Amino acid sequence: MISNKKQFLFNLMSSYGSSIINVVLSFISVPIVLNYWDKELYGIWTIIVSFSTYISASGLGIDVSTGVLATKTPNYNAKKQIVKSGFSLLLICAILIGLVFLGITLIFPDWFKIIGKMSDTNYIFAKTATIIYFFGLVINLPFNTISNSLQSIGKAYVATLIGTLQIIFNFLIVVLVVSLKMTLPIYVLLISINAVFCSLIKMVLFIFYFNKGKREWDVESHELNGEFFDRRNNYKTILITGINMSIYGLAIMLIPNISNLIITNEIDVKSVVPYSISYKLFSTIAFFWNSLNVALAPIFGKEFGNNNWEWIEINFTRMFRTTISLSIFLICGVLWLSKPFIRIWTGSFENFAGQWLSLFLALTFFIYALTNVNLVVINSFNYLKNVWLISWGEGVIFIITAKLLISKIGIIGVPLGLFLGAFSVSSWAYPFVVYKRSNRRLKYDILYLIKNLIVFFISVILYLIVYCFVDNMVLQLICSGVGFFATTGLIIYCLADDVKKVLHSKIKRRVSV
Repeated sequence: MISNKKQFLFNLMSSYGSSIINVVLSFISVPIVLNYWDKELYGIWTIIVSFSTYISASGLGIDVSTGVLATKTPNYNAKKQIVKSGFSLLLICAILIGLVFLGITLIFPDWFKIIGKMSDTNYIFAKTATIIYFFGLVINLPFNTISNSLQSIGKAYVATLIGTLQIIFNFLIVVLVVSLKMTLPIYVLLISINAVFCSLIKMVLFIFYFNKGKREWDVESHELNGEFFDRRNNYKTILITGINMSIYGLAIMLIPNISNLIITNEIDVKSVVPYSISYKLFSTIAFFWNSLNVALAPIFGKEFGNNNWEWIEINFTRMFRTTISLSIFLICGVLWLSKPFIRIWTGSFENFAGQWLSLFLALTFFIYALTNVNLVVINSFNYLKNVWLISWGEGVIFIITAKLLISKIGIIGVPLGLFLGAFSVSSWAYPFVVYKRSNRRLKYDILYLIKNLIVFFISVILYLIVYCFVDNMVLQLICSGVGFFATTGLIIYCLADDVKKVLHSKIKRRVSV
């Protein structure tokens, strides 16, 4: 069997590699698409993409629960039955969702207007593209079980690699569409076909690795009692676990997508473009610390099944410290450099939504970073009871505050609502659940958090001073570079002593060479 260290490195490096490729291709494709389509059509596409969240949620979390339960089960026959059951359940869900969509479209043919305010010509494109995209997602839904189940056989990195292949193909589709001057519906059709094709590749590889790896499982030595085996292979267990995950996960997934709909309906579709670009920057950097933690998730689940709390406690603290340092470094980088970056990236300062919007997104994503640490444990250990109250509480506060604020202060009200929702609920509730459910074993390193928060707030205050009182663009750029490098120095200074020693020894070794 593959070791924890090798499994973590495979998962991590594949995730980081995928992130880098995604960032580079996004950097190239966004200005191409913005120039090919107008702002309104690009805004429409942003909203259509968000529908994937709703389809994923309608799968009742079965794909994720299948992966979690299969990972925690060392018995080969149990793994096989869990995956088959999860796939069957999602296939039924896909058929029902498709029928419901057809019914709604026939009864309410103009429901597509919820996308937002747009021209009549673009509405026709939006309607056709939405229908194509929806059915592509429905067809692909059962295969999500396979993608999540690859982690159960130590091959999570395979799913990431195929996902990277899908990203590359999507970029080539963008080039093809622009070169041949194709319409938005044709573009949506091509990327939907690509998604199904990549899912089929994942299924073939899963079957191959599963059959190849079954010899490594000693079924006799891992034979489990009948109660555990039956419970893990029961449709009801998969469904209940999935529903528990989807109830709280639904709010987490819906929040950013609802923010787009609030903007498009309260203002117009064009206005969502600068917001979505800024949000994309922050969500892109979030992928780096999320990937780090998600790479650990299957190992946490395995060690939890082995009752190895010593390993869990040590690595939870490491994960927490790493996430704090990495998130502050990346968030401050985006905060300081987003304005010139967006100008270079998209070709216009009009696509920069402003320093206050960037600030509230920065604060929100720092809370999301802390939340991610706790969600890794909550998902891996199945600490799901009543967790939905946290995510839905955050969601309700966000929707109410965003709707009230957008009419008073404009688009800035949306990221401010995001921050208020996350700060008032998620910032304390998730760590409390982990602390309580782990019998007080897993908790924050408060001193480390405070030191890094001081650095974060110093950087934020300096950022506001520069962008509120310095009008000269060249001077702004110089101050941004100085501010970011100063923040980086303070983050390094706040690193844990053992990390500093490792870095110092590696630097010293390189210098001596």
